[in-house]
Amino acid sequence: MITMQNINNINLIGELIRELKKLRNEMTPLAPLFDYLLEEFSKKNIKVIIPRRINVSLKFDGMINLEYFWCPVCGRIYRYDAALGRNFVCACGGRLVQAYIAAPHYITDVSSTHRIPSKEDIFHSVEKFVGIWCSNVKKIKRIVRINPERPVSSLVYACPDEARSCNFKSIINVGGKSIPICRYESGRDASLRGKAYVVVRPQRRSNSVMKIVPPSEALTKPFSITLYKQVGEDKVDVEFEHECMPGISSITFTKVRVYQLTLALLAGAPYASKGDRVPVVVRREDGVVEILGRKMETDGLIIKLDPEKVTEVSETLTAAMGFDESESTPTVICHTIAHLFLTTAPIVAGLSEHEFGEALRVDPDQEIYEVLIYDNSPGGIGGIKSLVEENGEIKMDYLALIARRVECPRSCRLACKACLFTPNCMWLNYSLNRFAIRFIVDPEKIAKYVV
Repeated sequence: MITMQNINNINLIGELIRELKKLRNEMTPLAPLFDYLLEEFSKKNIKVIIPRRINVSLKFDGMINLEYFWCPVCGRIYRYDAALGRNFVCACGGRLVQAYIAAPHYITDVSSTHRIPSKEDIFHSVEKFVGIWCSNVKKIKRIVRINPERPVSSLVYACPDEARSCNFKSIINVGGKSIPICRYESGRDASLRGKAYVVVRPQRRSNSVMKIVPPSEALTKPFSITLYKQVGEDKVDVEFEHECMPGISSITFTKVRVYQLTLALLAGAPYASKGDRVPVVVRREDGVVEILGRKMETDGLIIKLDPEKVTEVSETLTAAMGFDESESTPTVICHTIAHLFLTTAPIVAGLSEHEFGEALRVDPDQEIYEVLIYDNSPGGIGGIKSLVEENGEIKMDYLALIARRVECPRSCRLACKACLFTPNCMWLNYSLNRFAIRFIVDPEKIAKYVV
C-alpha cells in the first residue's frame, strides 16, 4: 500500500526509492534501515502520512515510558498521577523532575530495525532498573547521588522506609546528611562495596550496554529525506562572481514545493553516532509501515554545481588527499556545499537556524548536482529573500560569511560544530567533508569579501 502518487509531475515514490538505494551504498551504518524500507517498498507496504494533529503521551509502547518522576533532594520516585496530585512537589519539599531512564549504546553496528509498537521498549524506565524494587518494604527504592561531581555514575539505591529495620541498610554521610543506603544488589549482598549502585542491563540485545541518562531530545534523532520541485514561473537568476565560486554554475531564487519525509528515528544515548543508534520505524498491526511527511510551498535558493567540477573534486579527494570513497562521493560534496550556505544564512537573515532547511538532488547519470536552501515555513518567512539584493545580486555579507567557513578554526578531519554542523540537518550532520569546499569556492578570491 503506497499511497503517495505522482503529484505535479514529480514521482515521489520513484525519487525516494532512488535516494534509498544511493544512501544504502554511502551510509553503511544505516544500511539495515535502507534495506528494510526498500523491501517494504517492493511489497507496496509503505504509507506516507501528512499528519494534521499530533497527540502527546508520556508512554509509547516499544519506545519509552516517562510516567516516573524523581526528587533530586531525597531520591523518592513518584508515578505521574501521584506527582500531579502533589503539584510536582515532593514530601521533602523538593521539586520533582522526570526520572532517569536507561538508553542503549551499541557496541557494534546495529544489524536490525526496531519496529514499534513493540513489547520491548528501547529506553528503560526506572521500574526496569536492576534491584530497584525493595521486597522487604514492597516499594520502589529511592535513588540518591553520593557525589555531586559525578551525578550519574554515583547514583545508588537508598532505603524507601528510613524507619524500618533491614539487614541490608547502612548509613553514610553525604553533604552533612545521614542517608540509609541499600546494600542489596541483584539478589546478593553488596557489602564488599558498601552500597548498591544503580545499574541497568539490556534485555536481549547482547551487542549493547545501557547508559543511565536524563530524558532529553537528544535520545531520538529524525532521519529524513527531502524532495522538491520548482513551481511557478517567477524566478530570479542570482548574480555572483563565478571566479569566486568556480564550482557553482548557477544560483536561482524561486518558489519550490518541498516534501519532507521522515524515514525513521535513530534512538540511543545522547551524543551517540548513527552507528551506535537503532533505527526505529512505525509498523501498524496490519503490517503497513508509516512514514511521516510534510508538504509545503516556500521560497528557496537552487544552487547548481558544475558536473565536471564535482567529478574532479571527487577524484582529487580520493586519489590525491587519501579520503575514503564514502567520504568523497558527489552526495558528500553537494551536502557539504548545502551546509556552507545553510549555516551562514541565519546570521544574515537574523533568524533561527530552524527557519531554514536543505535538500539535495544528485543524479550522476543525468549530471544533476543541485542544492536547495529553503525557508522552513509554508509560504516563506523572508529568510531566503534576505540573502539576495533587490537587483538580483547575492549579498556581500552572505559571501563574506561563506568565505569564513572555507577553513575550520579547529582543523577538524571532516566537519564539526565549529565549521559545518547545524542542528537542522536532515542527515544529522553526516556525509560532510569540508575539504571539498576549497575546490568549489576559491579561498583566495572570495576572501576579498569581509563583514
